[in-house]
Parts: sequence; C-alpha cells; structure tokens
Amino acid sequence: MYNMPMLTIFVVKTLRYHENFFVEAKKTYIDKGYDIVDIAHNELSELEREVAFTSTLFAAKRVYCIENILNKKLNRDKLAAILYTTPEVVVWEETTDERTLKFAFPQAKIYVSKFSASLWKLLDSMAPGNLVHTVAMLREVQQSNDIHLVHFMLMRRIKELIIVSHGGQPAKLATWQIGKLKSQAALWKPDLLESLYKKLIEIEMRIKSGTMVYELNKALEITLSFYL
Repeated sequence: MYNMPMLTIFVVKTLRYHENFFVEAKKTYIDKGYDIVDIAHNELSELEREVAFTSTLFAAKRVYCIENILNKKLNRDKLAAILYTTPEVVVWEETTDERTLKFAFPQAKIYVSKFSASLWKLLDSMAPGNLVHTVAMLREVQQSNDIHLVHFMLMRRIKELIIVSHGGQPAKLATWQIGKLKSQAALWKPDLLESLYKKLIEIEMRIKSGTMVYELNKALEITLSFYL
C-alpha cells in the first residue's frame, strides 16, 4: 500500500462515457491554475518521460492525465514510485475494481460511477407523448448520477433505437434486450430519432468547445421537450 495524496482516480465500469466528464474534470484543474499534460498512448513509460522533461521547465502546477494503467500490480508499483517525484496525476480506470485501487492507494481520491435503477427507467421512458414523465425521471436521475453520464446514456439509447428501427441489432445485447428496444423504437418515427440523436451530439460538441448557453441538465430538458 502507498500513501499517495496527489493521486485522483475515476473508476468507470463497462461504458466509455468519459469524454465529456474527463473534459470537465480537466477544466476544474485549469480553473485552479494547473497545466494539463495528457500522456500519449497511456503508457507509464511515457508518464515517466513527461515527468522528467517537465520537471526541467519553469516551475508550474501540472496535472498528468492517463487512462487504464492500473490493472496490473507491476503498473501500480511503478505509478507509486513516480508519484514520489511528480505533482498531481489523474487516472481514468475501467478495468480495475474499486477495492483493489483503495487497497493499493488508500489516500488517493477515488470517484466511482454507478448506474442507478432510475437511470434505466429514464431510458425506457423516452417516447413521444411521454414528456412529463421523462423530464420528471431526468430530474430524479440527476440526484444520483453524474449529468454527463446521463447525457452519454441518452445518446447511447437513441443510437440503439436507430439501429433496431433500421433492422439492425446493437452489439453485445441479449435477445430480450433487443426485444425491448424494438418495442420502444416502434413508438418513434425513424427520422425523429435521427434528428434527436443529432441534437444530442450537437450538445456534446458545444460542451467540448465551451459554447454551451445553458447548463447541461437544462439543455437536455429543452431538447427532449421538442421531441417527446
């Protein structure tokens, strides 16, 4: 075990919704005056080189961002050694369980995404004519789920509905799940699904470019109000 207070780990299971959320996490550091250093190829050797190089530059607060490198004990040992010589490191981890990470890095800040039952109910509720219930579910879901995760899952569900509406089958889904999607897709006109998906993508692009007019939760409510 290692005493590493300068380590932050985001644990996300199964789904890669990280782009928006990671962007927001980085913005938080930027607002605090940090320089962001993204590690190429997500290799610990690259992290070591970056730390050695930037340590010779003009003194500045830096945070090093790297993904999916903690699934092996050897890598956890290497990161622990690096952390003795570097400022903050942020790791985005999808394959290593929370218990292992807490044991290895007991003083790290660890944030774990968990998918509540209400999130799945929200996704299943999306259909034309069901605006009031869907918006109510959206507001409830925000109490226990990160809004960027909710946005990602909305996009994912609409994309799945588009696929099944055109006779396709989303990958890695059970037969009963595909059956549920077909029933939900039957409530939509295909062109309406595609239009909604484009709007959700547009919101994603605005988040990345920093041109959002509304808070994300409000933008989602407004968008859904035009389609449900």
